[in-house]
Amino acid sequence: TIQKTIAGKHIKFYKIKESISLDPIGINYTGKYMIASRERAICDMVYLFGECSLGNLENMDLEKLEKISSIYNQTTISYIQKLIKHATKN
Repeated sequence: TIQKTIAGKHIKFYKIKESISLDPIGINYTGKYMIASRERAICDMVYLFGECSLGNLENMDLEKLEKISSIYNQTTISYIQKLIKHATKN
């Protein structure tokens, strides 16, 4: 993490491992730009910040979430599996 203050604003830059950031799984291409799917964004968030409180995963594609998590480290994979287990239990 790199922290900088620019024009009085505090900004944090987070780096994701190159093997993860270059993997196209969970990235939607629109012709002009790329955007992460909800499932990819959750995996990125867990990877960067660790265990976090996520609200309702009801509308999430849990199979896609699990598939995308496979490109991350074991800590992220384990937490995503825990989220999926909790979501399917409810």
